[in-house]
Amino acid sequence: MKNYLLLALAAVALCFTACKKDNPEPTPVAVTGVSLSKTMVGLEIEESVKVVATVLPKNATNKAVEWSVANTSVATVANGVVTAVAVGETTLTATTADGGHTATIPVKVVTEKVPVTGISWYSYYGMKELKIGGTSEYVMFINPADATDVGVVWTSSNPAVATVKHKRTQQDAVRVELTAVAPGKVTVTCTTDDGGFSATTDEITVLEPVLVESIIASPESLRLTKGGVQQLSVSVYPAEADNKYYEVSSSNPSVVTIDANNKVTAVDLGEAEIIIKATDGSGIECRVPVQVLGYLPNSIKFAEHNANSTELYETRSWHGKVIDFKKDLGMTVVPADADLRWIDWNITFAKEPTALKYEVSADNVTASVCLSENFSDGSFYIESLPYLEGQQIGNVRIYMQTFPCLFYSHGLSDDTTGTHIENLGGTRNYSFNWDASRYKSGLNFVTYCREVTAMLNAFKLYQIPASEYTLTSSDESLVKLTPLTTGEGYMIERLNWDKLIAVTLTYKCGDHTQTYTLNLIP
Repeated sequence: MKNYLLLALAAVALCFTACKKDNPEPTPVAVTGVSLSKTMVGLEIEESVKVVATVLPKNATNKAVEWSVANTSVATVANGVVTAVAVGETTLTATTADGGHTATIPVKVVTEKVPVTGISWYSYYGMKELKIGGTSEYVMFINPADATDVGVVWTSSNPAVATVKHKRTQQDAVRVELTAVAPGKVTVTCTTDDGGFSATTDEITVLEPVLVESIIASPESLRLTKGGVQQLSVSVYPAEADNKYYEVSSSNPSVVTIDANNKVTAVDLGEAEIIIKATDGSGIECRVPVQVLGYLPNSIKFAEHNANSTELYETRSWHGKVIDFKKDLGMTVVPADADLRWIDWNITFAKEPTALKYEVSADNVTASVCLSENFSDGSFYIESLPYLEGQQIGNVRIYMQTFPCLFYSHGLSDDTTGTHIENLGGTRNYSFNWDASRYKSGLNFVTYCREVTAMLNAFKLYQIPASEYTLTSSDESLVKLTPLTTGEGYMIERLNWDKLIAVTLTYKCGDHTQTYTLNLIP
């Protein structure tokens, strides 16, 4: 029998353990505060009154409180019931067992109570307009001035617009704090515990706050050497914004830092941003790019020009080609390892601005032009004006003038000195009628950065090497392309004279592409 009893107890224990595992205890909810049902207690000797403590939040796990009176010779308390002992004044306090949060109200004991006869609002105190998040105090006077029980209850006509909290009790006046929550209008009513007299404020308007609309930093960007320091000036707009406070940070503190006084310090070579963000919830921010660069250049020159000379240096190139400033313009910098990003490169292209691309790196500058298909003006140039610390130190003009040309070639040879038959000007699509009576021996395709005449040899200076572009035929069985051995262009040979058909030649240089149509006429 004893063994059966032990087995039964073990089974119960296992079941309890399993149930506890399947139904874990809820996570305790901590206490955040406590409030009392009265704002003060006024009693005659031996009179008692019940005060209720409300522990917050409502779902707090441990709602136990401990009651105490500062001077027990005046009054005592037990489970929230206050009993008057002798004439005098003291305080009543409720303390939560969880967290030690407290709420305190005054206690006044008299021989004979002086009843409340009325209450009035002191309209000269407190704000009539508030912004969301703002607070203001309001005052009510209780009559007579020596009334014993000046406990009151405060109510907001619209807690969704503004909430109220008792602030303090004086001899004949009570104060409340109103907190604006949302746009709208609200009134505050005060009702006395003794006699139930009431008074209400005038309408109080809660307005949307004026948020930050922009933050402007000066300078707008920074270039520093390692260890360099720069002071930022920050302005917040509009001037009437309610909260102009902002916080600052660095996107990469290993490169640059900023302190509470907006002093920027370069830590190491690299790039980062200083981020200035409004704290009013508007989401407005300002970003200041920072470059921590290498050595500052002393001078710069192009080809044979003098260092830092503003005399115009001219050269020629073609669209689609990437122009290397060091290689193609003979640019040299002193010292050789200087960081070119210290230089402000004012590079412009007047004809079709979106076609210009340029890139400045620590040790070089490149630029290129890629024209649109409908661009037909063949005369344009890139202008580059470098500035160092506000002073112009160079002047470069790169002329861009590309005209692919067809040439009549005797005997399908590499001889490109033959008759100039067509100027395919600009980048427009072009149609060439090739019949059996013309140019039967073949054509050469040569590209130039300048318009040419029949005597091709006189313009070798402006020819674009065939190595810089490609030319392809849409049908090699009808029109065959062969690079000239001199590297000057392509030989175009018609292989069929019986078909009426169009063959497309596609010219591609860098990012630029254009097409030409050869109409094959029997």
